Amino acid sequence: MAYRNNNREPDEETAGLLADENGGEQTRKGAWQDMNEKRKQKARQAYEALPGVIAWRGETGRYTAMGFTSDLDVLLDFQAEKLNELLARYVPDGILDQMRPAPLIRTTGELLETIVSYCVRGAGGEADIEDIELIRKHFSYRNGMGGNAVQAALALAQFGAGSIVHLTDDSYEVRKQLCF
Repeated sequence: MAYRNNNREPDEETAGLLADENGGEQTRKGAWQDMNEKRKQKARQAYEALPGVIAWRGETGRYTAMGFTSDLDVLLDFQAEKLNELLARYVPDGILDQMRPAPLIRTTGELLETIVSYCVRGAGGEADIEDIELIRKHFSYRNGMGGNAVQAALALAQFGAGSIVHLTDDSYEVRKQLCF
């Protein structure tokens, strides 16, 4: 199946297939709504079955294995007022919606523009920081485990599910997060 508009609306071919699957003529919007309801129902069923699946996997020693890159996340704790104060001082002529992430953060201005860029877009992102002192100087923060596999394992752990994760970062900070 093909989708467009970032999975928000099925394309003509998919809408036609859905209409055929549902017994003939159906509007594109109706086909999309039916598909969403089917997805929601499957998600509910999977969620309700989760405790039993987790128990069975634990009893039989079967764990979800995940791998990709892992890294150290730096989780900032800041208030909008503090960010605005820093922007006024270090990026006084900056236009918020034109700010972009820096490929390598070396200055306070680059740090702020990168943070704003992620906030404006409502998304996180990856950034290399040359000197962690830039963050220490202006923000409270804590280290966290990053990478999709690690985040998925942490989410599964909230449900009591064990997993095996391949880590690609074995820095002191990452090992400290894992209590090594």
